[in-house]
This record gives sequence, C-alpha cells and structure tokens, in this order.
Amino acid sequence: MEVLRVPPYPITTQWTVPAANTAYSVYVEDLVDHSFETTTLTSDANKKISYVLPKSKVQFDRDFLFRVTDSSGEIVIDDNLTVYRPYINPNDLATTAEEIAEYKSWEIIARSIIDQYLGNADFYNHKLVLIKEGQGGDYFPIWHPVNKVLKVYENNMLVYNGEDVAITLNTQTPTISSGTVTLTTATAHGFEVGDVVTISAVIPTGYRGTFTVTAVPTTTSFSFANSTTGNITTAGIVTGKQIGRAHV
Repeated sequence: MEVLRVPPYPITTQWTVPAANTAYSVYVEDLVDHSFETTTLTSDANKKISYVLPKSKVQFDRDFLFRVTDSSGEIVIDDNLTVYRPYINPNDLATTAEEIAEYKSWEIIARSIIDQYLGNADFYNHKLVLIKEGQGGDYFPIWHPVNKVLKVYENNMLVYNGEDVAITLNTQTPTISSGTVTLTTATAHGFEVGDVVTISAVIPTGYRGTFTVTAVPTTTSFSFANSTTGNITTAGIVTGKQIGRAHV
C-alpha cells in the first residue's frame, strides 16, 4: 500500500482481513532502522481493520513491513506500507474520491518520469542509518547529503539525541477518567494521537513509563492509558518527537 504524506494528520489506513469483528495482531517494522511496534486491532463488520499512522511515522518518506496475524498465528496480511510526499497533493486538485484516485495514479506516472532526471536525493526526505568508523578526532565525516542528524551512537551507546525533545511536567493534579490520565505540559508539546512518549522523574512513579498518546485535548495537554491516581508532587519530563523538524 502507498500512502501520500499530506495533511490532515494522523493518517488512517484500512486493510481487509478474513473475518469480521475479530481481533488481529498487527506488526509494523521500519525497514530502515528496523524498529517495530505491535498492536491488536479488531475488524469491523465489513472485515476491515484501521491502522493509524502517528505523526512520528509520517514526518519523512519511509517504508514499512506491515504484517497481520490471526489468533492462531497465521499470517493473513504480509505487505509493504510506503509513505511518501507527493509532488502535488491530489486533494488540492480534485473533490470526488474518483477524481482523487485518478490524480494519484497520474502522480505515480509523473514520479517515475521525474525521478529519472532528479534522482531520489533531490526530492525525497528519507531516514537513513549510516554506520562509519571514527577517525580519532572530533569530527565525523558523512559523505552523504544530510538535512539533520537525528541520533548518534558510539559503541551502541546514545551520545547525541536531536530527535526527541524533553518537555517539563510541573507538579499538578492530573485529570483521571476510566483508566485514562491527562497531563499538562509546561510548553506546547506537538504530540498527536498515536505518538509514543516517555515520562520520567515524576512522583508518583506509576506515571513513569512509555505510553501511546490517546488524545490531545489542547496544545499543552495529552492523554494516555494509565491506572495510577493521585497528584504529581515531584516534577519530571515527557520525551517525545519534535514538531516541524527535518530529518536525515
């Protein structure tokens, strides 16, 4: 499946599975850095499951392995999921679903022609993993056009992180409802539903951990599933994705 990287976000993809109203296990792997996530989705009455691509997965062009298995472990979907930025947004050129689909097909043809002249590096914004051996100095040469360095590892240890941003969580009284916690950040966080965030240093410690954002009531608040109760008496941080950033 090919998905255009255009707003509005998040982007929802739909997949056909064998049975209606049935739980399926979904495995999504980034084919560049091989990070992955697993989740359980339940099909609707029309035998469709909906997978939401969080903002962190659509901020640059990338390819995923998308695999769905049933309760017995049998693979029912084994496909590629490609996210890319179009030259022209078909939604701006057409109004009906049929017209938009036609423009998408023209987009594929146009990309094939233009790519022959421009090459991938001139338009696409891919995430790359570069492995090099240092030269014993303070500089690390990269013979590749780079928009931004996201992370640097030395001997498998993270020594630079330009991708994740730490945002302060002040002492506060969380909003708690039916196993969902809503926290307020000191500054705008840029999170969207489906983003994965990590909370640390706060007390009670039950609020610490890695969670998936389930709602974004405001630009300075976010919700996630958690059964902890009580006020945050010691401030901490939440680490998530930067908003509006460039990528390698």
